[in-house]
Amino acid sequence: MTSEHRREIKRRSDLKRKDKIKEYRARRYQEHKEKLLEQNKKYTAENKDKIKDARYRRVYGISLDQYKKLLKEQNGRCKICLKHQDDENFNFAVDHCHDTGEIRGLLCTYCNHRYVGHHTLETLNKLYDYLKGPHTGYFVPTKIVREPDVPELK
Repeated sequence: MTSEHRREIKRRSDLKRKDKIKEYRARRYQEHKEKLLEQNKKYTAENKDKIKDARYRRVYGISLDQYKKLLKEQNGRCKICLKHQDDENFNFAVDHCHDTGEIRGLLCTYCNHRYVGHHTLETLNKLYDYLKGPHTGYFVPTKIVREPDVPELK
């Protein structure tokens, strides 16, 4: 029996084992769904910082302490609009360059989606040139504000 043949047998065996494990876990989940959901809820409540730290490390390569340090350096404010973290329902987003991976700062949800998420330096330069002008020369007329008709008192 060659080493390649042994590897193929082991690979097939591992695939069967993975399928059995997957079936077992699905069956166990269905049998103990309420208990497992309660355990998960309890664990999540007791380990919020641990879960956040693991996510920041996995997604952005920084620890929760480094995130807090960035937030402190920005005085708890969005790096673009200066909205305070306490005014947000969510943690600030870790804004980073998708090409280089460099973290630029922490942004509120609005700024991250509206300003940074859809733009590059090139599109921002085009937007700047557009706003700077020249423009069409046409103007929207000013609106005439009418006083509401108030009936006279008798």
